[in-house]
Amino acid sequence: MTGWRVGYIGAPEWICNACAKIQGQFTSGANAVAQRATITALNYGIELTTEMKVAFENRRDLVFNLLCDIPGIIVNKPQGAFYFFPDVSSYFGKTFGDKIISNAQDLCLFILNKFSGYSSWRCFWRFKLFKDFICNFRRGSN
Repeated sequence: MTGWRVGYIGAPEWICNACAKIQGQFTSGANAVAQRATITALNYGIELTTEMKVAFENRRDLVFNLLCDIPGIIVNKPQGAFYFFPDVSSYFGKTFGDKIISNAQDLCLFILNKFSGYSSWRCFWRFKLFKDFICNFRRGSN
């Protein structure tokens, strides 16, 4: 949700002043929806945050375990983000039918051609976890 985030800092005044100078060059202020959401989050307390953390960890673990089941893929386990960047380099130099996989782009194009019919995409693999994706992922993996 780019543009909907609100943050704060607790630091010595000189660091806060330096951060404010940098921050002021990148944003013009939080929008009204983000401001109201921040007020609600601060008033609600840590309980909601704890519940959300557990939900995100469960989603991360589900995707991590499913990716780990794919032969040849080395998977990082994110500690504080929603993204996976699996290492697929073990597929480089392999041949699948008449296709030689030399690099990440070849692998992406092979997968897209094989499973979805796309033929001219330039691809990078990134997995982002969000609720609808996880529900669909669970359905598809059963």
